Formats: sequence, C-alpha cells, structure tokens
Amino acid sequence: MKDKITNGCIYLFIYSLPFAFGWCAYVTFQDGLWFLCFIMALVALFFLFLILVSIFFKPAPQEPSPEELLQRIMVPEREEELLAFAQKVAGEDKELMQMVKESLQDPIEFYRQQEKRTKNRYIADIYYEMLEYYQENLEELNHFTLPYLLYEYKALGWLARKEDEEDIVSEIQSLQRVICHHLPIPELDMSIDYDVPNALLCVNEAWKTSGYQIALIDEDSSDYWIAIIPLEYNN
Repeated sequence: MKDKITNGCIYLFIYSLPFAFGWCAYVTFQDGLWFLCFIMALVALFFLFLILVSIFFKPAPQEPSPEELLQRIMVPEREEELLAFAQKVAGEDKELMQMVKESLQDPIEFYRQQEKRTKNRYIADIYYEMLEYYQENLEELNHFTLPYLLYEYKALGWLARKEDEEDIVSEIQSLQRVICHHLPIPELDMSIDYDVPNALLCVNEAWKTSGYQIALIDEDSSDYWIAIIPLEYNN
C-alpha cells in the first residue's frame, strides 16, 4: 500500500510539470520577460511530449524467459515451514520424512551422525562444513543443510548451468518421484541447443497429465536445484 501511494505521488508530480511550467510561461509573458517565457514554454512542451510518449508508445511486453516459466519454490527458514517444504518434494518417502523430522528436532546431532553414515564423501564434507559454520544458529543450519539431505536421498536434483542432454535426463531419472510414479522422460531433439530450463520445460510438457512438474528450488547458487512437485503446488 505504501509503495502504491509513493508511486501515485511520483506520477502526480510528473504529470503536473507541464502545467506548472506552462503557468510560469504565462506569468513571465504577462511580465514582458519574453526570453524566460520562451524557455518555460519549451520546458512545458518537453514534459508534455514525454508524458504523451509514455502513454501512447508503450514498449511491447517482453516474452518471459524459459527459466521464468518454470515454477520456483523457496527453501523456508522456520521449522514447520521446512517440514511442509519437505512434504511437498518427498511426501511419499516415509523413511526420508522421518529423517527430516529428526534433523529438525536436533540438527547438530543428526548431521554429525549423518556425516558418518553417508557414503557420499561430497555430501559428508558439506555436512561437516555446515555444522562448523552454523552450529550457533540452528535455524540457518536447518535452512541451508536440509536441501543436501533431500539431495542425498534423491528428492532433489542438481544440474550445472551447462549440461548435455544425457546428463539432464540421467539426473531427472534418478529422482525418487520419477521412479515411484514411472514418469516418462521425453526424447530431446538433439538438433536444438537446449539449456537446462528449456529441457525442463520440455519434460513438463510431457508430464501435463501426470499431476507432477519439475520446479526450480530458489537457492543462492549458480547452478540449478530441481524438484518434482505436484502441479497444484502454489508457493
């Protein structure tokens, strides 16, 4: 509401400028200040021209990029919201959901044990680094580490900015919801230079009747985190 009032005041000020300078031109004309009157009239016409251009010559709306067409969901920070987030991306996996609940109840102890249990050394290193960095702030520890737990158990996927078709398909096929629901992966046209968002849109097109879609997880990363979520999900 505050932004709307501010914008309204700005527009009102701009639209009043031609009238203000026009009035100044009239007053200076009455006083015989011809040169100043001429300058004021030019300024009034200039602002009037800018306003008319903005009204009648609006730029054509830009087409959204492929990345903007994909559903994007945020990783929340609060415990109950993180649990709801995990439910959206991995609700059918009861074992994983139990692990998520345990991680939220005692994240330090859980991730210490998970660091020892996991066979993925990259993920183990991530758990170690997160514990070192966020052990004084459990909310941030949960927020930043839960995606890696979900990734470890294939509820989330990860793709670099530039991937070939084989790697994109392989990563999607490895996700648990794709496996559980037998979601088909369409063949990508190799004559087209796919980037990751375009490839994901192609997959979503093939899944229209499945009830699921691929979404981007909005993490602070130069790469793409992806999840399979219900079509009706609204962030």
